[in-house]
Amino acid sequence: MEACVRTLAALVDLFLENPVSVVCLAVALLCLLFAWLGRRDFFNPASVYIFTQTLTLGIAYFKLDPAMTDFRWFTWMVWLGSMAAFIFGVLTYHFAAGIHPNFVAPPGPPKRYNWHRHFAVSLLLFFAFLVGVAMMVYTANGFIIFSNNIPNWTSGKAEFPPYSSELVFSASLVVMFLWAASFKSVNPHKKIRIISRILIPVTLIIMECTFPARSHLFLSVGTMIIMYNFLGRRIPAWLILIFISLAAVVFISVSTLRSQYGAQTLEGVAAEAVMSIPYKYVANNYWNLDYALNPPVDDQIHSFTYGVDAFSGMFNYVRGIPGALREMNGWDNNLDLSIVKVGGYNTTSYLWDVYKDFGVGGVVVIAFLMGLFMSWLYERAIYANFIPLWILYSFFLYLLGWSFFLSPHKQGLYWLWLYFIALASVWCSGGLKPQAELHRAGHAPPLHQN
Repeated sequence: MEACVRTLAALVDLFLENPVSVVCLAVALLCLLFAWLGRRDFFNPASVYIFTQTLTLGIAYFKLDPAMTDFRWFTWMVWLGSMAAFIFGVLTYHFAAGIHPNFVAPPGPPKRYNWHRHFAVSLLLFFAFLVGVAMMVYTANGFIIFSNNIPNWTSGKAEFPPYSSELVFSASLVVMFLWAASFKSVNPHKKIRIISRILIPVTLIIMECTFPARSHLFLSVGTMIIMYNFLGRRIPAWLILIFISLAAVVFISVSTLRSQYGAQTLEGVAAEAVMSIPYKYVANNYWNLDYALNPPVDDQIHSFTYGVDAFSGMFNYVRGIPGALREMNGWDNNLDLSIVKVGGYNTTSYLWDVYKDFGVGGVVVIAFLMGLFMSWLYERAIYANFIPLWILYSFFLYLLGWSFFLSPHKQGLYWLWLYFIALASVWCSGGLKPQAELHRAGHAPPLHQN
């Protein structure tokens, strides 16, 4: 009884000290519990959006760094308004199309899909990736990870051959195509499955040795997890909850270690570094967003682009156009250096880019349209069971969940991937549209059996 009272008192103190964090983390927990107890698929657009946004903001609001200050009312309006608009878009499509509420298993191997062509596309991507690796290694006289001049590489002083970095960083696209071919549930060709599984770790290891890129490594792993949930076995919400709990225990343990040894001791400094770096990596997205939406002077930090800069990713590789537009209008680049609150931490939420391009109205409208689009893609991927749709959904869902780290729509490389996936889907399906009888509620395929 006494232990329960102490625990309750500790929870009350935690809420009084960090009410926003407690509420946000409680909402994230409810997302997991709703999927777990209701036996629903966690990897649906609404769950992933709410979970990632509330989880990361809850972490940020612990204010472990003085740069993370309380949101102003305008920031809350943008953040909550976009979430409400996205959920409304999901619900609108849900009621209009009658999506079956539970997770549904793929109805078997996709019809009229040529796996040999898919494998040929995968090998083409893999060899193109190796060409990029060869160009960069030749320029640097070896792998970057073994180089003694890493600062020269990362500072942009090294002049690599044109498009070599695009080919190397397309390792994530290689992994997505290979991973889609690795599941027995959709691919009946055993040799293709085995070779694809072997090439995936080879691709990732070579990429990290050539030019370590955490964002592309996370993208590869994240899309693999999402695809496994649908083409392999459903990942239960309780397993995600255990993983999050273990991460929280480690974080709290490090915090306790720091308090025990003191901030000035060697152990305390090491503990603080372990805590602060991951924290700042998440929290700087939010303090930069608040700083940008509420500039410290009367004039706005960044001129509005009126939607023009939003489409720069499509033309990123058309020489001169995106750069000329930015220079002519005084617009910032994809890193938004003008709104950095603390030097060295320059990532920001996608909300900033949407607000900069379209204003407050655009934040709501774009979020609503994304809710509609992701729900449509989710339904099509499940019921059509068309492999390129699984690749697209995994890719978009990852970007949706982690979009606060970058602005995907302004990345020219991602646009190239979309063009390539579209062409590959046409070729692998023989130029025919996939036959997909979209079963509505009450006529859905059997539930996924674990």
